[in-house]
Amino acid sequence: MKQVTRLNLYRALVKSILLYNCGTWSLTKQEEHKSNTFHRRQLRTILNIKYPTVIKNDALYQKTVVVVVAAVVVVVVIVVVVVVVVVLVVVVVVVAVVVVLVVVVVVAAVVVVVVVVVSLVVCMPSRRSSSNSSRYVVTVVVVVVVVVVVVVVVVVVVVVVVVVVVVVVVVVVVVVVRVVVVVAVLLY
Repeated sequence: MKQVTRLNLYRALVKSILLYNCGTWSLTKQEEHKSNTFHRRQLRTILNIKYPTVIKNDALYQKTVVVVVAAVVVVVVIVVVVVVVVVLVVVVVVVAVVVVLVVVVVVAAVVVVVVVVVSLVVCMPSRRSSSNSSRYVVTVVVVVVVVVVVVVVVVVVVVVVVVVVVVVVVVVVVVVVRVVVVVAVLLY
């Protein structure tokens, strides 16, 4: 006969539970008894291939079921804890990045304001000097360019950070889903 591993043993136990619980909701008492007997006989047959003395009575069967269900619950709890920790880390990183961006924007705004004020005071043109007027125009153009460059840099940085955060969250979700699927396949 086909050799039964411990993994197949757990699969048989869980499948038996699922079949019993899902298949007896709409059965009569007689049909429920037949179904229950069939599934337990099938499970005993599978187990007796390699473990002829594993299941001798219903009490041991129920105990084995409790152990398997407890193992499934432990695995699910571990996965949930890992997901929560990862989400918290991502949130902390996003908050830190947003704080840094706010500080950078504030500092850049202060610098721009200082540059504009100094330029207006120092390079204010006199009515008698055309060179001062030209210098004033150049200063205004430079200030406008600096402001535009700062705004563009801040926008680019924010967009990059948002994209990175979205990619990280998507990767984490995909990894968690794959882990859950693998665990479910191994258990069931």
